[in-house]
Amino acid sequence: MKIFSILMLLASSAFSQKFGDDNPTGDWLPIPDGYVWPQVAEKAPEFNPVWKKFSELDESQQNAIQTNCWPGEKVPERIEFAAVDLNEDGKPEIFVGVPSFSTNGPPGDTAYDILSTMDGMAYRSIGAIIGKGGKGVTFLVRKNGWLQIEYMFGRSVTGIHSRFLVTFGTEDYHISRHESHDFNNHKITIRKSEAEPQR
Repeated sequence: MKIFSILMLLASSAFSQKFGDDNPTGDWLPIPDGYVWPQVAEKAPEFNPVWKKFSELDESQQNAIQTNCWPGEKVPERIEFAAVDLNEDGKPEIFVGVPSFSTNGPPGDTAYDILSTMDGMAYRSIGAIIGKGGKGVTFLVRKNGWLQIEYMFGRSVTGIHSRFLVTFGTEDYHISRHESHDFNNHKITIRKSEAEPQR
C-alpha cells in the first residue's frame, strides 16, 4: 500500500468545524507570517462522498481502484466514493475512501486517494486528502489549472487544530501549506511545505 506523507503528519482527532469548546467562535488564530489563504473557487463543487457498490462502477474505475487502493487484496463490496472534476477537462477525478490509509489519521476520519484519468480509461493516483464524511474539505481557486484543496481537522481535548492546503504541481497534489493552531497556548506552528508528495 502507498503511504502518503500527508497521513504521516496527522496527530489529532475528531474534526470540529467550530473547533469545540476551546474556540467557540470558529476563527483561526492570526497568522504570524502574513500568509493569505486562497479564496473559495467560484462555483466550487461540494465534496459529498457516497457509498457505492464496487460492482456498479464502470470497469475502468474498478480496475483503477483495485490497482491503486487495494493492490493484491479484495476490494470491499461497498466503497466510499466521490467524483469531482478538478481540472475542468470533463473527466472527473475520483476520490476513494481507503480504510487502511485512514488508520494513520484521526479516528472517525477517512483518507481519500485521488485518482485521475486523461482518457477516461487508465487512472493514476495523484494525491490524498482527509475528510470526515466530506466535512472540512473545501475547493479553492485554481493553480496550475487545478482546484486547490483545503482540509482541516482538530482535537478539542488538546485545543490543537490543523489546516492543510494541497496544490497540484507538475504531476501530483502536494501539501503547500500546513498550519497547526494551538488555541490553548495561542500559538501557530507552520510546517515546511513539500515539493511533491512522497509515496
